[in-house]
Amino acid sequence: MYIVLMSIDYYQILQVSTTATHAEIKASYRRLAKLFHPDKNSGFDDKFRLIKEAYETLIDEVQRNRYDVKRNYDITISQVKKTEPVKKQKTYTFTEPELKHRNYYQEHYKPKQKQAGYNFESKKKTSYKELTYILISIPAAISLLLLLVSLYQKPSKEKAITEKKTIVSEIKTSESPYSANFGRNIFNSSSKSYLKITNQSKNDVIVFLQNKDHKIIRHHFIEHGYRLFIEEIPAGTYYLFYYSGKGFTDKKYLFNNIMGNFYEAWNVDSFPQKINIIETKQDSFLFSLPKKEQKKLDTLLLKRIFDFN
Repeated sequence: MYIVLMSIDYYQILQVSTTATHAEIKASYRRLAKLFHPDKNSGFDDKFRLIKEAYETLIDEVQRNRYDVKRNYDITISQVKKTEPVKKQKTYTFTEPELKHRNYYQEHYKPKQKQAGYNFESKKKTSYKELTYILISIPAAISLLLLLVSLYQKPSKEKAITEKKTIVSEIKTSESPYSANFGRNIFNSSSKSYLKITNQSKNDVIVFLQNKDHKIIRHHFIEHGYRLFIEEIPAGTYYLFYYSGKGFTDKKYLFNNIMGNFYEAWNVDSFPQKINIIETKQDSFLFSLPKKEQKKLDTLLLKRIFDFN
């Protein structure tokens, strides 16, 4: 009987099938994160670490392919060893004529073979050695093949650097990523004023329109090089903030239990623009986000924007 130690099955941890799509993997991860995230339920640190490790492996195509090769190999080896028959010691019986024939062979032919230089035992040992070499070389060849596959699939440093430079956000201009925190955007169809915001910076931004009661009534995502018109703004006094970075994704935490953040957070505007909207008056407010930005991440300001809501 053989016991084969298998690695942790990431598909079982995420509770998905081996043919699960990226969307199914994402959905399962979010569901499990709500149940086992340490910030929400203490005592599940190790459990959540495994869930996160499984998600990061299966959501990446290169890592998932490499994991599937190893997983399939382990399963195949386990099945072969479990079904391998147990060799039994053979027993031989001889009739009296066969026994006489065997004794005659031992007395006449075997001495002649030794005199002619034929070593039967040596040949038998050599055959065993060759068989041993073959049994050892097969697993070694399989290991070498897996190594070559992994090296072929492993991205080079130059490719990894290029991918980091060309990272893109997962959402598009005008989308509101924090609706779960701020609620729906507030509109007033009778208002004729509008804001025109041009993002000239090299980063993507999220703009926040905050009223005098510190409530965010509108927030929108703007890709770098794009412009956005914010219309139908209710009358009142507002302050316009923006938060910039590269590669916005809903898989990263901003802080606490707020999901959605940049892979590279860059800047928070500490000097917001003041805007006065009069309902019966048609005004236009034009803002251009600067091309050059200093990396000044005002985390306290960003937390205040969310904590007041």
